[in-house]
Amino acid sequence: MGLMTADSTLYLLTQNHGRAMTPGSFAGTPDLYAQCRDWAAMQVEVNGATGFRNGVRVLEVTRAKLLPTPTQAKNVP
Repeated sequence: MGLMTADSTLYLLTQNHGRAMTPGSFAGTPDLYAQCRDWAAMQVEVNGATGFRNGVRVLEVTRAKLLPTPTQAKNVP
């Protein structure tokens, strides 16, 4: 899954390396990488280490949160 930034930069999201290598040590904590799948097409804030792998920008998800939806402006006559 990917993340498109405001400046149209595309990142491939990856799971936190520590969580992927020792999933048992994260028992009882939410998997924020997996949560991002449920937030497809929504605005989210994602934090983590970035880098390049095989020419692709990657972001290892360590924190993620769903951003509030902007309020719709009401038509006032």
